[in-house]
Amino acid sequence: RRQKWRMEEAAELKLSLKRARKAWKRSKQDKGLKAALKAARLRFQEAKAKLTSDELAELESAPKKNGKGSKGKVKKEEVPGFFIDRKGAKDSSKKTKPKKRKRKPKKSEASSPRGDELEPTSSTALDSANGDVKEGVEVEDEGEIEHRASFEVDAPVLDEKPTVIREVRSDTILYFRNVTETLEKNDFPSEEDKALLIDNVMEEMQGQEASLAANKGCSASVELVLKQASDAQVVKYLGSLKKYVHLLATDRCASHVMQTALARVPGCLKAAKEKSDSPEAKEVAKAAADAFCSACKELEAHWIDLFFDRYGSHVVRTIVKILQGHTSNLVGTKGPGGGRGGRKGAPNPAKRDHLTRKMKAVLEDILVATTKASDETIEAVGFHLNGGPVIQHLLDCFPLFREDIIAEKLIARLLFWGGPEEEADTYFQSLLTDRRGSHLVEKLLAVAPDTTFSKIYTRGFRGKLSSLALHPSANFPVQRLLENLRDKAQVQLCFDELKDHMSELFQGHRLGVIWRLTEACAKYETRQRDCMRELRKALSPGDTSSNSALVNSLLGPSGNTNSYRRFDIMGTAIAQTVLRKFDAKLASSMARGIASQETSFLLELACDSSGSHVMDAALASPGASVKSKQQIIDAFKGKFVDLGVDKYGSFCAQRCYATADLTRKKWIAQELLDSRAKLSATQCGLILLSRCRVDHYASKQVEWEQELTQQQRKLEMFDDFFDGSKKKAGKKTKTKSLQEEENERKAATLGGKDTEDAFGKLATGAFDKNDGDSKISSVKGKRALESRALEIEDIFREDVLEKKKKPKKEKGSKLGKGKKRKSEKDNHKGPSKKSKGKPKKKKKT
Repeated sequence: RRQKWRMEEAAELKLSLKRARKAWKRSKQDKGLKAALKAARLRFQEAKAKLTSDELAELESAPKKNGKGSKGKVKKEEVPGFFIDRKGAKDSSKKTKPKKRKRKPKKSEASSPRGDELEPTSSTALDSANGDVKEGVEVEDEGEIEHRASFEVDAPVLDEKPTVIREVRSDTILYFRNVTETLEKNDFPSEEDKALLIDNVMEEMQGQEASLAANKGCSASVELVLKQASDAQVVKYLGSLKKYVHLLATDRCASHVMQTALARVPGCLKAAKEKSDSPEAKEVAKAAADAFCSACKELEAHWIDLFFDRYGSHVVRTIVKILQGHTSNLVGTKGPGGGRGGRKGAPNPAKRDHLTRKMKAVLEDILVATTKASDETIEAVGFHLNGGPVIQHLLDCFPLFREDIIAEKLIARLLFWGGPEEEADTYFQSLLTDRRGSHLVEKLLAVAPDTTFSKIYTRGFRGKLSSLALHPSANFPVQRLLENLRDKAQVQLCFDELKDHMSELFQGHRLGVIWRLTEACAKYETRQRDCMRELRKALSPGDTSSNSALVNSLLGPSGNTNSYRRFDIMGTAIAQTVLRKFDAKLASSMARGIASQETSFLLELACDSSGSHVMDAALASPGASVKSKQQIIDAFKGKFVDLGVDKYGSFCAQRCYATADLTRKKWIAQELLDSRAKLSATQCGLILLSRCRVDHYASKQVEWEQELTQQQRKLEMFDDFFDGSKKKAGKKTKTKSLQEEENERKAATLGGKDTEDAFGKLATGAFDKNDGDSKISSVKGKRALESRALEIEDIFREDVLEKKKKPKKEKGSKLGKGKKRKSEKDNHKGPSKKSKGKPKKKKKT
């Protein structure tokens, strides 16, 4: 099937090259057509390079399209003003070949301001009617149409007639060029003048909307006008393209105009929903929905055909994004997730409230058409340059449906799970190792339900992870698999399969796989110690206990000559994961390794685009010790000005100031004050001076020190609170005190369940220190909550101050009253053990 596909593609490109050559010769060697000819020749040469010697011989020996070698008349698509739909069915009632008709333009037509719009005609009508074809332009014969249609992948035979678009007059092209320059300058006295210009342009476009959209010199101007026109004007323009949507969607220039017009529909619907009291907005929204559904109705028989079209595929992707509920970034985006297989911008069912029922039904029609496609089409779409992204956009629609059965059926159809297992597994492995097919596998792993995900992992990845992780294309689906693992058992299975190949992954520059593996271990809190041990073995086999050697190997220079990126991105990502998400002991070892580096290495790391994040993680890590953080800050002494003038190092300087104690903050502020003029010359330096409050330090140093001292006391009081909770943890108490319950309640109101668990356990000493990696230790919980000290302090300070004030107030009569209440309380308890049932005598006062 792939061989047949390559042969068909080469034959199609050969035919396109011949058409381009003839069009260039007839245009008296036009420069624009010469560039098109050069591009066609390059594409044909690339296709020939993929063929074997036998396939080349078969391609050269193929019979000419007209049997006896007669030269068929070919129409070049780039000829201004004309476009023929070659996907139309030939007229079986006419067996003779269409003749070329020539005529001179009439005076009445030359004096008219604009030509007719789109004029439907057929191959038979071209013989009988006069004046339907421009002079000097040839029409391809039936044999060429049949030859062209034979290379369409699963292209249905249509009953629609070929359509011809009239040429746009030269003065009209010049007019729209002037409109483009005026709108780009945007030099209007008022918005009314701009609206008046838009109205005049839209009036000029009436009757020739499609021809202007398909014209190379006017399509960009039409796009710019549609972006700034009103909703009513855009809806009217979209409605005027009726019966020619499929023709324009497959055109090189008109497809961009179609995308721009369709992208304005969600804004009309959303505006009507926001302005529910406006009848005009409702009418415009209804017209927009009708125009959108009418356009989709014309494309209903061509969905699969458009998947493979170079220009029509972008129109389908825009329609799918509109039906997902997106209202912005509908045109010109790189992918459904903003990147390779990303999950950003996932559709939300609540965003589809502005869509009508008919519009939502269009999405179901596209999914049904995809499911009912032939096996050859389904197999080709995964490897196709244009069809693959369309399928990925369709897979993003799964969260819109409440039941997982729709996703399971479509995924089973795409992976041929209904047929023989061996053929389906072979096809899946070919997808994994293909440069384009791997993108489809990534999207399948991101959106698949739990049961389908487990099946994909078992049939496609289990037992093959090590070899796939080293493949140049398959390693990306492996990363997506590790990112979307659903439970702890799957993480353990993947880790056991990859742990013996860590050194090979590092040597093969597959650090992305290792990063995703560490992320999975941190997410499910399993195999973290084993992961660190394997990292040490792979990076520093000679000295597995040295933290400094581990950091040097992991954060080694990437070999990049760019001044802003000298460290490996994936290596820094692994270090950040360990520092922020791993167990406190493991994070502390990584922080000690960073702190033990030389000052030059730390300075270079802090001024790097990716290395600065590692420094920030080391200084903010809850598992890093205070000693390691102070050691890093002391290493930068005398270098804070160099950090402040760098756009990445300034963030590290801010983090150092926020983490430092009072003494270190003082000499950091003094160092910045001495070089305030140099720092003020850069934007990042000004931000650093503001964050460190250097001006306040220069003018009111005593007040500055008092504020910092007060903050330091708050932190110390918070530490005393935790120390007291540790002492109480040794006592065995069956019930919690009222104060402990109040503390837990206050912590819960601040941070939710996670903060309630951590803070409540610290307050009651209920941490289980024997749970290993699966539990959070008390030290880690304490350091994690230190960052919230300023928020919690306001609540607990009132309790502490009240306790300190009570002994001073409870003197004299109040103290006596306290004793009296205690004695009365004892009397209510009944007889004590020592008195053996006799009531206790009251003391005389």
